[in-house]
Amino acid sequence: MPNGSSPKLRGPRSRHCTPAAPTLPTDINGLPPWASLPPPAVLVVANCAFCQTDQPSTVPCPVKINDLQHERIGKIERDITAFEVAPRLSEHTAEDAVLALENLLKQAVSIRDLALQQEAALAELEDKIAACERSGRDAQDVIARFQTLALVDSLDALRTAIAQSERLRALQSESDKVSASLIEGGTA
Repeated sequence: MPNGSSPKLRGPRSRHCTPAAPTLPTDINGLPPWASLPPPAVLVVANCAFCQTDQPSTVPCPVKINDLQHERIGKIERDITAFEVAPRLSEHTAEDAVLALENLLKQAVSIRDLALQQEAALAELEDKIAACERSGRDAQDVIARFQTLALVDSLDALRTAIAQSERLRALQSESDKVSASLIEGGTA
């Protein structure tokens, strides 16, 4: 190491922490793959945006702690909800407990089947949305080509040009009919 400095170990970083300049490949803990994990009391925050520090610390980044606490609380709340839904099977006879479990299984299977159907419907709708987006892009390309051909730059100007073109076509058709009838009348 230059100037006799020792390498810094980098501990876990939150999404708000960014390393200054990685020099070695690191694992998810910020350590080289061959290094052992530091003891939990020796955490190092490298260039933490929240802490604004690059110094070794025995206190982990508060942002990381907060994220971990919220994640753990969420898991605990999910488990509590799951246990509240389950019937107290110990209060029933074995036969009643088996029937209750079978009913729970039927409910779980029907919920799973419904979820699978909804996922399939969602996938189908996503495909339709993608097809509509492609169709919209294609329509925009066609409109852009029409604008180029009509020498206009806005959609309103294109609408006006289309209306004028249709009017001209109608007048041309009527003119052709009148000419044809004059020619027939002159030869007869």
